[in-house]
Amino acid sequence: MGILENLRPDFVKIRTAVPEDAAAMLEIYAPFILNSTASFETEVPSLEEFTEKITESMQTYPCVVFEYGGKVVGYTIARKFSPGATYMYDAKISLYVLAEYQDIKIEQSLYGSILEVLKGQGFYNAYSYIALPSERGLALHRSLKFEMVGTARRMCYKFNKWYDVAVLFKSLVDSTLPPKEITKMCDMNAQFVNRVYFGAVKELFNK
Repeated sequence: MGILENLRPDFVKIRTAVPEDAAAMLEIYAPFILNSTASFETEVPSLEEFTEKITESMQTYPCVVFEYGGKVVGYTIARKFSPGATYMYDAKISLYVLAEYQDIKIEQSLYGSILEVLKGQGFYNAYSYIALPSERGLALHRSLKFEMVGTARRMCYKFNKWYDVAVLFKSLVDSTLPPKEITKMCDMNAQFVNRVYFGAVKELFNK
């Protein structure tokens, strides 16, 4: 029996993160820094540093949490792809879930939610980077129709070892027309965003 089969639907909530979630998010994130290549960081930031970083990002980009029984057990966050102004329609996405809740369906619901919100904001492209090997990470992104568009050789050095990094890409908008102005996350229509989250939870238990 999978993790999802043990969850009560009425205990599940997907929602936009708020700064007060920072402590729970950092608790989730820290093991990925210390024990895996899912994060390219090597030192766990202080809660103050982490809170400041995500709060600034959340003004423009979505950060979505998965709650079970009122506890944040996973989150996905979008950030600026690159400092250049010409990259303003691109977003880079990361996903982190507590070990005991790591289920591809839960991860798909989180990832699918943030992709829909990014699309609603007017972003055109989503990217993710995965240190190789990571069959599980690649499988998740393939299930969400990401394409592997390249491999950066020896891009990540962690745990005294070099890692190649896969570059994953997903087009959010099938159009070559000039883009409209991005709607910042703080200005997004709450009804639209909540419909995305409600639909993700409903689909999660209908699969």
